[in-house]
Amino acid sequence: MICSYIPDFTQTPFTRKTTGTSQRTGMVASQPVVSIITAFYNTGEIFLETLYSILHQTYSNFEWLIINDCSTNSISLQLLNDAAQSDPRIRVINNTANIGLALTRNHGVQHAKGNYLFFIDSDDMVEFSYLEKCLLCLELNPHFSFVSSHTIGFDAKEYVWAHGYLQPERFLADNYAVNCYVCRRSVFDQIQYENIKGGMEDWDFWLHAASIGLWGYTIPEFLYWYRERNNRSIDWPDIFDAGKRQAFIGRLHEKYAKKLASLSFNTSLSKERHQITNIQQANLSGSGGEHILFLLNYQPEDNQQLITCDYLRFFQSQGASITILIHHLESDHYDGDFSGITDDVFIADHLCAVQNRQSIWQYLITSRNIQRVIAINLPADPEDLPLIKSAFPHLQADLILLSLPKQFSVDNLIQRYHLDTAYIDHIGAGAQEIRFILETNAALYGKVYFMPPVSQQPVQPFSLRQVQQQKNEWGINSGTFTISFTGRIGNEHFKWLRALISKLKTNEHNHCLFILRVWERELKLLRESITPHELSGNLRLLPVNPQQPELQEALAIADCYLDISALNGLNDALREALRLGIPVLSIGNEGIKDLIDPQTGSRFRLHYKDPEKQAADLIATITELAKNTTKMNRLRNSCLQKATAVLAPTHPSAVQFYRLEKNVPA
Repeated sequence: MICSYIPDFTQTPFTRKTTGTSQRTGMVASQPVVSIITAFYNTGEIFLETLYSILHQTYSNFEWLIINDCSTNSISLQLLNDAAQSDPRIRVINNTANIGLALTRNHGVQHAKGNYLFFIDSDDMVEFSYLEKCLLCLELNPHFSFVSSHTIGFDAKEYVWAHGYLQPERFLADNYAVNCYVCRRSVFDQIQYENIKGGMEDWDFWLHAASIGLWGYTIPEFLYWYRERNNRSIDWPDIFDAGKRQAFIGRLHEKYAKKLASLSFNTSLSKERHQITNIQQANLSGSGGEHILFLLNYQPEDNQQLITCDYLRFFQSQGASITILIHHLESDHYDGDFSGITDDVFIADHLCAVQNRQSIWQYLITSRNIQRVIAINLPADPEDLPLIKSAFPHLQADLILLSLPKQFSVDNLIQRYHLDTAYIDHIGAGAQEIRFILETNAALYGKVYFMPPVSQQPVQPFSLRQVQQQKNEWGINSGTFTISFTGRIGNEHFKWLRALISKLKTNEHNHCLFILRVWERELKLLRESITPHELSGNLRLLPVNPQQPELQEALAIADCYLDISALNGLNDALREALRLGIPVLSIGNEGIKDLIDPQTGSRFRLHYKDPEKQAADLIATITELAKNTTKMNRLRNSCLQKATAVLAPTHPSAVQFYRLEKNVPA
């Protein structure tokens, strides 16, 4: 996610109309929770961008102290005056003399009323959720004194800075933290900024704090935008002068090295239970429709990201205001997969340990007046929905199952996740077969509804000409029959994949080319079990790339798509293959029976005890399809018809599921 606002200087934000709940920003609490402190000196019009990012913070119980260090620029002075007149939370405090950045910040602290302090420079920006996330992190982790985030550099120089409060001793060699952060007021009861010139005051401040046992945490999300200027070397000469920098490092060692050596720091998230006390109505823009909290237990990447986004857009099209809580993230960073749908995305793992996840969803439900909770696929914790329903019985709690894990029996699934209780009002099935599987249990009858993926693009007829053209671009013989797979595979597939590789080494099967793009961990296992010399020229193992353009590129060369997913149900690659009119050969995926025509010989069952037969059957069928144009065309038409029906942009069952009221009899 990025701050997408581009300022229009013909219209100041004081006169611009905003949507949603922004009217609340005109109110100021008698005792603000947070004091924002900004040192200001001749910043000019770029301050409008900082202003916009602060006034649109989702957490709005703050005062903003802008300390004017004797600015002389007329535009800057006018902007400060307009800002103070526009919002009662803004106070401009004028220094009597130009005293520099460090002392100006200390001056701001002296006037602050809040128990938390938020420092941001007058030319930088933060994402709208920055303050709220830092505050949540501090409340759920009392041992942290200050919190910041990862950084995006912009303007004269562009970069990303994924560092922060690492081991304090590393700060004796370099400054890894940024000057935008939220801290407890009590920090400044013990230390202040020293009057150090040349841009070194922050570096000294962090080590001074560490030397008395105060340390912090960096949220691993890019929430802070640092403006790089062309004149940095002039403004901060001591940073860029190698001799002065080394001399300063020497002084830091003299002041703090011995103290740091005797201290230890806890930089992990707190495992003790804590409550969030500073809860207020979030400052959000929206349509005023239903407020829905979506629970995701991981960041969707290669297998169901596109389908998940389709569901979110569907509910958004119905007028819903969307908040997303990702409980567990499988990658190091959140890459903004849901930007364009909602910016209100929280990742519990970035803010608290598992023991405090409950506090996060309680906070979100309360601060956003959530009316409905929807879990997409199974929650990370089976008790999530029961706990939410117990704490907030008025909520409607729904579950959308895009796929089913094969290792769970249906009875075990129902029991473990309380599917047959009043804790879950409705279950949306992402494939007809999932609905059939669940409805065989009498306790779920009337709860399960078909909720198909709502593709934003229509299904296209298969184009042999485009496939041949793409093959030529890839250097693939146009007469080669190409089979693509992208997604996850299970351990049960490894044996027959080895058998398949063995058979492909013979020259008689050179008419086939298998391109398997698999999840990185599974690719590693495959490469450990299959040595490079075993691979034939007509099978390629590649890492999966979850981005949609690469997915479509991989499918563009396919005569057919091979579905060997470890899950029952739909995944992104399967959905995209069907949408592109590519016929599907399925192995062991129970969840897509309704999309496959058995009469064409397009579906196989795994022969777990006979992988050689499995591989032989697959190659025989592919060989027949490659030679039999009539049968291949029949398979294409069959898949095209079924995909058109199931992937319809507006499906009455989906609308019915959305509009269901709680406890309506089946």
